[in-house]
Amino acid sequence: MEIRWTEEASSNLEQIYNYIARDNSINAERVINGIFKKVQTLSAHPQLGYTYYSRSGSETRVMIYGHYKIIYLINNSAIEILGIYHGAMNIDRLV
Repeated sequence: MEIRWTEEASSNLEQIYNYIARDNSINAERVINGIFKKVQTLSAHPQLGYTYYSRSGSETRVMIYGHYKIIYLINNSAIEILGIYHGAMNIDRLV
């Protein structure tokens, strides 16, 4: 399946990189590459993450990478990456 990144998800990656890079750009690159590789596994295994039902009733999926939650939707033709958030954040506010 094709993987599509929303503007928000791309922005989240940039923010994560910038935050980590303040201390160590090599680690920042490693984390971003790890997230990207983890997301790529969804093309072959879209059901990899767990189902998350938000208060709004929307059904999304969540996949974990380290301290981060990768939020995505499975559509008929593609997987849409909605956002990437630190695990400590309340994703109910975000989804």
